[in-house]
Amino acid sequence: TIPPQLGLLTSLGEINVERTDLSGTLPDALFSASSEIEKLRIKRTSITGTLPPSLFLSGTLEKVSAKKSGLSGTIPPTIGMATKLEEIDLEESVNCGKINSKDWRRENCKGFSGTIPPEIGMATKLEEINTEKNVISGTLPASLALLSKLKTLKVADSLLSGTIPRGLHVSRECDLVDADPPPAPHPPGKGRRLGEARRGKAG
Repeated sequence: TIPPQLGLLTSLGEINVERTDLSGTLPDALFSASSEIEKLRIKRTSITGTLPPSLFLSGTLEKVSAKKSGLSGTIPPTIGMATKLEEIDLEESVNCGKINSKDWRRENCKGFSGTIPPEIGMATKLEEINTEKNVISGTLPASLALLSKLKTLKVADSLLSGTIPRGLHVSRECDLVDADPPPAPHPPGKGRRLGEARRGKAG
């Protein structure tokens, strides 16, 4: 496990335990408004629990890499306080299969759920957001249009619905839905639905 005593190291700039057998949770005591952690890397570990809201309180956090970890719960609204955050990767927190496959069951998924908080639009330095292969639902918040530096938005294989926020611009890669099956047509005069901008640029 990651010992909470690491939080006493006030000059600690990076936690990197990727591709290890570490388990346990992320202690709240690791993070505070006065911490100097710039990068949290826990990809491909067995770390469980949730993202502590305190993780985003410091003014130094730049990157969160938690792909294929055991994290679950929701994305804290405090993400909006991470004014230097450039990348957050929460892809496939718990592998539960392909959402559009016939054997997919929501109850088998224990990854990230809830919605993408509108406060994310306050993290204006964000360049990459990846929440693919989780059970996040609701709609894309309109505040995503405030992220002028956004290059990559990947939310495929999720339970998101609705339309693409007006003014949203992704300069490099936009992966909004799974490619199969194709989206159902929507009534004329409505905004573009998520299924219409599968892969490519949105703007």
